[in-house]
Amino acid sequence: MSASNIARADRLQAARTGGLVVALILIVAVGVTVVAYLMFLGARFAGFLPALVSLLVAVIFAIAPLVACFVQTVSISRQSNKLQNMITPELKETQYFKLASANLTSIKPASVTQSDFRLPILLFSAIITVCSLLSLMGLFWSDNLQTNKTALLGGLYILGDVKGPQIGQYQSGTLVVATIAFLGAYLALFRRLLDQLNNNDIYPISFYYYALWLLSAMVIAAIARHIASVFGPGVADSGALLLVAFAIGAAPTPFFAAFVHWAFAKLKVSGDKNDPQNGALPTNLSLLMIDGLENDKIDRLSELEITDAQVLSCQNPFTLWVRLPYEFAMIVDWISQAQLYVCLREEGMPKARAQQINDIHKFVKVMSTASGAADLCNELGLKPSFVAPLLASLSENACFVRLQEVKNAMIGNLPLDAGVREPSVEASAPVVQLAS
Repeated sequence: MSASNIARADRLQAARTGGLVVALILIVAVGVTVVAYLMFLGARFAGFLPALVSLLVAVIFAIAPLVACFVQTVSISRQSNKLQNMITPELKETQYFKLASANLTSIKPASVTQSDFRLPILLFSAIITVCSLLSLMGLFWSDNLQTNKTALLGGLYILGDVKGPQIGQYQSGTLVVATIAFLGAYLALFRRLLDQLNNNDIYPISFYYYALWLLSAMVIAAIARHIASVFGPGVADSGALLLVAFAIGAAPTPFFAAFVHWAFAKLKVSGDKNDPQNGALPTNLSLLMIDGLENDKIDRLSELEITDAQVLSCQNPFTLWVRLPYEFAMIVDWISQAQLYVCLREEGMPKARAQQINDIHKFVKVMSTASGAADLCNELGLKPSFVAPLLASLSENACFVRLQEVKNAMIGNLPLDAGVREPSVEASAPVVQLAS
């Protein structure tokens, strides 16, 4: 399929998705209008207001993920256009450009117009709607909980000698806890959904996972309320339980795992391995060590799951360029610095900078000359015998080789091995080694 046909198909898909989103927004607008009208009419229709408000909120909650998915469709189209409009022919011949182009072409945006995503998204929206209606409408009509006993809301409490008002109060409390857990889960998973859409890391199975997240959060919160009395009288009705419920909704898996570990510890059953000692753990290679990266730019990179220099050193500059508002040359320079940082770590990076060597390409050029290698080894405390294997390993590093190809294409058609060659024999002569 030609580029024009692909672009035409993308525009058609975006138009379909946009039409669906507009239709859903109109439904919400009509619902808001009906609710406002009934409120204006007064108490005669007051009984309908809770149902309509609950339904309206449920529809809004269900629409929000669809709107977010529509934004991904538009974003991918813009990224593809920006990449294809690169005007430097030499850069279009690099491996990184071809990889970035192929990656964008292969991405299927999460949309109901995609057959793979249609059922998962609709099921996810349906579960959001049901959970919203159960939570909100149950709060409005709590009187029914006095006569209708449910195992999930009442637990073992309803099996005792309790009256209707007591049953209703207990089940209403459990419903409140489950509702708070639902809100915490919805906010947390919507944040996760935005992160995955932003990084093009969304798959059909993700929506099934989100649906399970919502359901498990409400169930775990309800069970937590039933067993809260184990920790002391009055805990089940404590306001602190709402905070616990919100935390359970935001992260149900850690709470479930913590409960399992607690149970295993009580049974003296354990299969966990010991964590590494602090001295054996690597440093986090902070992005603050990169020249030109301040907190605002680091926050922007963290949105793309780039949290340290190790991750940045392996990035495709074209992929970052189409998603960030920064110059292409600046992004290449950041990645070059990150590769040097990964190579020299915290101890060697300041020493190299003191010699005006602030990226991996300058480092390789200096190390590729006999006199330069000897002097730099003296400054960094490296053994001269390490120079040749170090350069050979860089020549076999795909991230470095591809980045060097991009660097050469930016400044001219230089041979790919222009900056990587082993030092001459005299570089192996003994040099003075500083104590590290």
